[in-house]
Amino acid sequence: MRWIEKLGLNFNHYRWLLQENRDWGVSGTWSRRASLRNATDLRLPPPRNGETTRVHVLTGHHSWQRGLWMLASLFHACGQAWPVTFHDDGTCDRTVQAELTAVAPFAQFLSRSDADGRMEKKLKAFPHTLSLRRSCPLLLRLLDTCILFEEFNQLVLSCDILFFLTPKELLWWDHDGSPESLFLANGANLSSELLPAIGHQLGIRPVRQLNSGVAALRSGFLDLPLIERALAQTASVHAEQRWAVERALFAMLAAVKPSGLLPSSYVISAGQTKPATATMRYYVGHAHEQFHAEGLSTMAPILSSRFGRRRPRRSTRPVWN
Repeated sequence: MRWIEKLGLNFNHYRWLLQENRDWGVSGTWSRRASLRNATDLRLPPPRNGETTRVHVLTGHHSWQRGLWMLASLFHACGQAWPVTFHDDGTCDRTVQAELTAVAPFAQFLSRSDADGRMEKKLKAFPHTLSLRRSCPLLLRLLDTCILFEEFNQLVLSCDILFFLTPKELLWWDHDGSPESLFLANGANLSSELLPAIGHQLGIRPVRQLNSGVAALRSGFLDLPLIERALAQTASVHAEQRWAVERALFAMLAAVKPSGLLPSSYVISAGQTKPATATMRYYVGHAHEQFHAEGLSTMAPILSSRFGRRRPRRSTRPVWN
């Protein structure tokens, strides 16, 4: 029986690979495999002392390489480095942790088990919030970043982003000390049954066009009592689309806290190409293929040249005995 189970697991693995290759196409698959290997050849510089912003990346077994390219593109576009925390979504093993910390030795890796132990205590008085966090890893992007860290600013970024030009708005936000938190702006409003429920039950009109792929959060953005009340009075805890729950909570908080939206040069698009004026692109949905075929085909050589590890060359001189 065991050999049949093993055969079944192997079959499922190869079926996943075939499906992946069909979805990505030949060029996309080749670009993806090459870029994933090259991500581990990067070595990111440490931040300067006194930074008031921490970058947070929720990552997992299938996304950590993209997260490294995202960070490299951010550091390159900004011309500076920040403190970084990698948040394990529960699928990272020790090999992934070792690869992440080899590329960014200064970064903190927060395992899911360690985070769970700390957050269970922090959320003891908020049972609905705690229950949702247990079943929705995306909630780590909002809850853990705001509760477990002391920096004034928390910059939460998706692994599926690449920066192409200097993100001036994020740099201004990092330095100006204004109370506003900043988010990506969706071209289309978020469609979720949770938003009308929040409006009806709580009298709050969530920011429908908000996208949390980039969330530049000021200290004080999180309101746990409000989140607990929203979860208790709506069906949010049981919603099937977990990503919609996370985004709805961000949109609700943005409606009651000082918040703004980033300009359209911060692109969210599932199309085939990005505008030449794009500061960054969030490669959502079927645009995942373009992260490699479009984005890294341009950026990987630049980032590898700047952040690639200098490997010692082998001596070509003859060895004399």
